[in-house]
Amino acid sequence: MASQFLHWYEYNKIVMNTFANGEWGKEERKSLPIKKGDSFDIRIRAHDDRFQIVIDQKEFKDYEHRLPLTSITHLSIDGDLYLNHVHWGGKYYPVPYESGIASGFPIDKTLLIFGTVEKKGKRFNINLLRRNGDIALHFNPRFDEKAVIRNALAANEWGNEEREGKMPFEKGVGFDLAIKNEPYAFQLFTTDYKSYGCATYKMYWYTSHADSGRDYAFIQLENTQKRKEGFAGYRDTCAGVDQGKQAQSVDANGNLCDKEPMTWSE
Repeated sequence: MASQFLHWYEYNKIVMNTFANGEWGKEERKSLPIKKGDSFDIRIRAHDDRFQIVIDQKEFKDYEHRLPLTSITHLSIDGDLYLNHVHWGGKYYPVPYESGIASGFPIDKTLLIFGTVEKKGKRFNINLLRRNGDIALHFNPRFDEKAVIRNALAANEWGNEEREGKMPFEKGVGFDLAIKNEPYAFQLFTTDYKSYGCATYKMYWYTSHADSGRDYAFIQLENTQKRKEGFAGYRDTCAGVDQGKQAQSVDANGNLCDKEPMTWSE
């Protein structure tokens, strides 16, 4: 039996260890950032040399591999907790990133993007583009202005900027962004773990004169992070259940691959 182990310890510590060849290795401990009764979000990303552990969207610990990743076959979760959701997925995405949307962006579908803002970042952009080059939605958080800009580009002309609302993103902190295509507007949600201890959504509306959604061709992300790690997919945000496929791959230069355009699960 071989295992790598993450344990919530009774003395307000998290213990990390590896069990191999019938023996436990050397423990690694760190203070527990969560209180009893709190909701929590733990994400463990497997890199070539380590596990990156993120708790409530903030980097917690890098745990170096003591066993090859190929030897891991099962996940076990036990103890005094309520388990709400387990998700497998994610891969490396170069930034700038661009992906085709095979069947467009139909009404009532939701696009979910996970990312982390660069620690010294000033701005990043998320664009929904139409086949004719118009930008149906330009979503542009600007840390230097403490504002989130929403706009659209049609026939090479920008519309009126919308910048109401507070800045929900933090430098060096992860985020979940949900973009839902409503009949008359885009509805945007961002998670806020700092204020509420669990995923609470802040909402933006942006009204765009778009059609039913079949004409959307690409999603484009720019200047988000140095690590270039993210995930894009579709989620039923009301139920909180992932139903999506990951967006297509891009090549080493960040160019769009035409083999697997992003599709929506029904």
